[in-house]
Amino acid sequence: MTQTNLSNRFVGWPRGKLLGGSSAINAMYLMEPGQHVRRNEEKGNFTPFSPRVQSVVSISYDTSTHESGGPMQVSYLAVIINITANWTSALADAGYPTLEALNGGVTMGAFITPSSINPANWTRTYSRSAYIDSLPPRSNLHIFPQATVT
Repeated sequence: MTQTNLSNRFVGWPRGKLLGGSSAINAMYLMEPGQHVRRNEEKGNFTPFSPRVQSVVSISYDTSTHESGGPMQVSYLAVIINITANWTSALADAGYPTLEALNGGVTMGAFITPSSINPANWTRTYSRSAYIDSLPPRSNLHIFPQATVT
């Protein structure tokens, strides 16, 4: 699909060509973009939907930006190596704030990014595993694996 802001050019982005899209092949990080890069609510902001889809497990975080009981499992690494463990304190020593509300709109600061990993069995959680795999067989669910999403 051509893009107006790219001088009406098409730029291929061969990612996520499987059921579940790019959520199945990314680095398993799960956080919202900062408010400085967000679009208006009427243009499809992710914020209203984010808290309802996840269940955050472990580490300190701001509970006002998360809920629990959603199908997407969000957790932190079971083992954090020293360079990662010292990340937030090193940046705090350099004058950067330590963030606990990653989905609160401010993403400039020190934080450890949560991952879309189910800590019960350490498997990736993504849109297909969260929303499709758990469904019973249904006659009204039709999946078109060769369809292109634009």
